[in-house]
Amino acid sequence: MPASARDHKPLWIRATSRTAGLFGVRFYNMLYGERSLGDAIHQVEPPAGLVIRRATSGDRELLESNLTPAQAKSCRIAAAQQSRCIVAMNGQEIAGYSWLNTRDIYLLSWRLQKLPPDGGYTYNSFVRPEYRGQKIFQRLTGAVYSELAREGFQFCCNLVDRNNAPSVAARRRLGALFHAAPILKLPGLDPFPLRRLPFRVTARES
Repeated sequence: MPASARDHKPLWIRATSRTAGLFGVRFYNMLYGERSLGDAIHQVEPPAGLVIRRATSGDRELLESNLTPAQAKSCRIAAAQQSRCIVAMNGQEIAGYSWLNTRDIYLLSWRLQKLPPDGGYTYNSFVRPEYRGQKIFQRLTGAVYSELAREGFQFCCNLVDRNNAPSVAARRRLGALFHAAPILKLPGLDPFPLRRLPFRVTARES
């Protein structure tokens, strides 16, 4: 969390959070974003030579060899969660990726909640620093939306840290609506939302 956002919290909240953290209690200040797949999906043209496609097993091996240990671990976890990986390829180099699951919502390595049968979940997206500013994230996310729509899914959702303003803004530009989704993690238990995730909220608000 940025220092400015952390410092704006009242002192008693910061002290309580630190104390709870000593006992293994974690609070995630998340937003739930959702995008209806019934609306037109505007495709952003990728830079010349860039190809967006479903990752192969070879791509996943290439991913792990070119990422930091923490990023490689997150990709191994996503693969173990039986998620699909969409990659942005520049020749034989991976410029970025995004993971997609059609069964469950995950927070890090934890299963948070089961998805409705008409919903998909996109997460763990990343664009390599040297490729940023070329709308690759928008192109990857648009490809996820289009793949889900072709398969008959009605909406796609994601979780994002409330303080991650660039990610929130990028998904808003792609049509996502956001709602508060505070999540609590207690020692020895999977995390759980403190507020019910509003599945299909875009259908209700359209």
